[in-house]
Amino acid sequence: VDVNSQMSITVLNVAEKPSVAKEISAILAGRGQQPRRRDGPSKTNPIWEFDYDIDRNHCKMVVTSVRGHLLGTDIAPAYPGWHTIQPIEVSDVTAGTFIPDHTAPIDHIHPTAAQPAPESIVCSGCSR
Repeated sequence: VDVNSQMSITVLNVAEKPSVAKEISAILAGRGQQPRRRDGPSKTNPIWEFDYDIDRNHCKMVVTSVRGHLLGTDIAPAYPGWHTIQPIEVSDVTAGTFIPDHTAPIDHIHPTAAQPAPESIVCSGCSR
């Protein structure tokens, strides 16, 4: 993070699930402060905020999360489902990307979580 000591920036951290966001906030905030919780567009993905210093530069850390996969891929609506397609036909079937119903309330959470946020950190478990 490249900021001067007179300026405070917002750093958006995105965790893979709400429990990880809460834990990251508690660990980074340290013993001296309690992260502040606020509701975001999704009730199941709270936003945690706390003050933080990076190389003696003050930052406002904002930590939120996603819940599962934000985008899905499926075959075109013309087909009733994958089970109706013969294996030989799979390469000819049109597929598309969509936002599943269960993620629709949070498909816009990150732009609203920290505006402006010139810096962001993806907090992934790197399990894949």
